[in-house]
Amino acid sequence: MEKLERTILLSGKVVHGQQLGRRLGFPTANLEVPTSSTEIPHTGVYAAHAHLADGSVYRAMVNIGFRPTVDASRHSLSIEAHLIGFRGELYGQPLRLELTDKIREERKMNSLEDLRAQLELDLQEVRKW
Repeated sequence: MEKLERTILLSGKVVHGQQLGRRLGFPTANLEVPTSSTEIPHTGVYAAHAHLADGSVYRAMVNIGFRPTVDASRHSLSIEAHLIGFRGELYGQPLRLELTDKIREERKMNSLEDLRAQLELDLQEVRKW
């Protein structure tokens, strides 16, 4: 895990995704962020704090990237946050992410099972933080 030089803030509305994270056991909040935002960092997996509209804060594992394992086109950037311990629905609500550490670069996995196994390892890193 690599400490970022400064905390990166991303804010947006939670939108519907493909729900693949949910099927893999890692439900995510997909963040709609204006593509003109200069705050979007390089692709990769990050440790973050997720701030909900009700004031609650969760540790989160955030993927920023093109999802090369599941999207061969690699045209649309996604920002997906797995909020540790959160249960519920966030669709349509505002979400603010504070990225503090980079866990790893985004990379293509050979299968969904390999992706799930890597997410487990990434989550262990976030929990250590």
